[in-house]
Amino acid sequence: MNNIWQICPGRESEPHTLYCGVEPAALFSSQDDGVTWSLVRGLFDHPHRPRWLPGNGGLALHTIVLDPVDTNRMYVAISSAGVYRTDDAGKTWQARNRGIRVCAHAGKAS
Repeated sequence: MNNIWQICPGRESEPHTLYCGVEPAALFSSQDDGVTWSLVRGLFDHPHRPRWLPGNGGLALHTIVLDPVDTNRMYVAISSAGVYRTDDAGKTWQARNRGIRVCAHAGKAS
């Protein structure tokens, strides 16, 4: 692991849970206030992972969004890979990039 990008506390119903997004892109969870951490294998072993390539900012899992109602649903955003969602507490993940427009700005070098 090169860098920690986000640490996210669990929901109100998960008072001792923390989630951590790191570079290179991976998600860890802790059930004991951060004393121990576990890799979320469902995302780490995702079939798209070999296609996740670093962008100018690296390859980081930089955003974690917990569904406030459904404790099994979570979203993560990965630089140069997009948005992924789990509906089964991290066991499986689906890309949710459809409909997201990518705009590239070409500029002249100074």
